Amino acid sequence: MKVNLNNIGNLQKFVNEVSHFDNEVIAERGNYKVDAKSIMGLLSLDLSEPLEINILSGDENIIEEFNKIGEKYA
Repeated sequence: MKVNLNNIGNLQKFVNEVSHFDNEVIAERGNYKVDAKSIMGLLSLDLSEPLEINILSGDENIIEEFNKIGEKYA
C-alpha cells in the first residue's frame, strides 16, 4: 500500500499503529528498504512522496487490519 508520512505527527501515529504487528513491516523507496516500525528508519527515506509499505503475512485477517491502518494515511 502507499502511505503519506510527510509530517512528524502522521509518522509517529503510523509507527505506533504498525508496531503491534508481530509480522515484518517494510517501507520501500526505490532500492531502499527499511523497517516500517522504526521512526529512525523511516526518517532515512525521502518522505516528500508516499512510501510503499508491505507486511509479510499470509493471514488475511492481519492483512485486512493492516490495510485499514494504511487507509488513514493514503
